[in-house]
Amino acid sequence: MKQHFRLLTALVLMLALAACKPKDFTLRLHLKPGDTFHVTVTNNQKMNETLMGQQITLDQEVSMGYTWKVTAVDEQGNATITITYDRMAMKQTQNGQTTSYDSATDKQPPEFFKGMDAMIGKSFELVISPEGKMVEVKGLDEMFRQMAADAGMTDEEADAFVKGLSSAFGEDAVKSQLNAMFTYYPQQPLKTGSTWEDDATTNILVPLKMHNTYTVKSWEGNTAVIEVTSNFETNPDETQDNNSLFNNDLFNITYDLTGNQSGAITVDIASGMLTNAKLEQHLEGKLLLQDPHSDLKIDLPLNADGTLTIEVSR
Repeated sequence: MKQHFRLLTALVLMLALAACKPKDFTLRLHLKPGDTFHVTVTNNQKMNETLMGQQITLDQEVSMGYTWKVTAVDEQGNATITITYDRMAMKQTQNGQTTSYDSATDKQPPEFFKGMDAMIGKSFELVISPEGKMVEVKGLDEMFRQMAADAGMTDEEADAFVKGLSSAFGEDAVKSQLNAMFTYYPQQPLKTGSTWEDDATTNILVPLKMHNTYTVKSWEGNTAVIEVTSNFETNPDETQDNNSLFNNDLFNITYDLTGNQSGAITVDIASGMLTNAKLEQHLEGKLLLQDPHSDLKIDLPLNADGTLTIEVSR
């Protein structure tokens, strides 16, 4: 009799716990002033290009460490976050020649990465909505100009330096990272198996349109794992290469590229913050280089694969 009573009690408790578990959850950023997060974003890319019949390979790894500190939250829930660069590690191998720099271990960057060490300790501000959308970025240009001044660059060198930084680390790059970190938080409640879609722009080597599909793969307690699949294509409104890795003053560059990405992100539902993500990316197509002073045109086929990983901790 006692055994049956214990079994009945256990069954009642299980049913009670099941009844207490919410049927769904809503993704929103729930941040408050003073919240601090340590963020590491690592991007590995391998590119293959063909120029006049010659194969060109470029392997690049960029790892950035940041501190995110929430300084204010307005009545609409928009959070102002001060983002400070803590660490930068870069490694690039082109046709067998390797150049690298790690701010944690190297006193001074090589000439190829001149001025990058000045980024450490610098900050800018980001305003982000509860849905994970970027509202405003403040202080990036000022930060880049200060870096150039700290490195003792001439005005001409500073202009080129800021232009390059704006391409790699500017507002479009920040927006691309946010797209990976927060997806688009939908209005409707979610549960395991829920799916939603959105359209956005990103900057993977060049500005691109992207269509994303998200699926809640699992949900346990305050942790949700969300699968991500995306398709990229050239943005028809921005086929001229004004803000990309290939930007230069020698050629007018247009491009026609397509690609995709897939992977998963893990989200802490209580705060709405991502805790980790891993996305595999593929891009292919061609660039068209045209000399503005002659009829010279060069087709540059491009094939690139990359892995984007993000880790977030308190």
